[in-house]
Amino acid sequence: MRHAIRVSAAVGAAFALATLFRLPQGYWAVFTAVIVVQASLGATITASVERFLGTVVGALAGAGAAYLHSRWPQFGGLILCTTVALVAFLAAVRPTLKVAPVTVVIMLIGTTTHIDPLTAAFYRVIEITLGSLVGVAATLLIFPARAHGAVVARVQEIGALNAELLTHYVRVLRGQPTTLSTADQYDANRAAMAKLQTALSEADRETATHLSLRSAPEALPGPSGGSAMTS
Repeated sequence: MRHAIRVSAAVGAAFALATLFRLPQGYWAVFTAVIVVQASLGATITASVERFLGTVVGALAGAGAAYLHSRWPQFGGLILCTTVALVAFLAAVRPTLKVAPVTVVIMLIGTTTHIDPLTAAFYRVIEITLGSLVGVAATLLIFPARAHGAVVARVQEIGALNAELLTHYVRVLRGQPTTLSTADQYDANRAAMAKLQTALSEADRETATHLSLRSAPEALPGPSGGSAMTS
């Protein structure tokens, strides 16, 4: 319910600001607000940064491709496929740029043909930036949820799984019956560890942006293999 309220508020604010500034395709700010608002502040920041970087790269590549298309319209399909291939390669190398190929396609076959390529690229970046800022603000101000809470929840989940596993082996050693599936338990443990790593990354992102003063204790492994920062 809290997340639904955050998303709704972000959408309303993005729509109002896009209308106020008379952005030609303000709905992209609204789309971005919907996409970037996540369950925690750290996750929202990560989604906002990735969408912004992908949009900038895609907008620049799309602007260049649109210019080429205006010069040689007969090669429109070839220009589209080649540009998308190049940007998709970048996205494969840098997953944070995964939005870039989508931006290129939208700029080339979307509804910005009445605007010159550089202006279209400029407005696209402005619209995405506006939506991202609104999304971060909504997550920060409306029922704020920090990644620190997700880290604690994941640690508790891992502790409970390990406790069940240890209880299972104690019963096995004592010759007592047990119905626990060790394979399922190990799978659940690995999934919980992956979620913990994601939560730690989000907590570090929050701390790095100075939007949160709490992070994981040193006893927990950091997302890059070292220790997380002190709480």
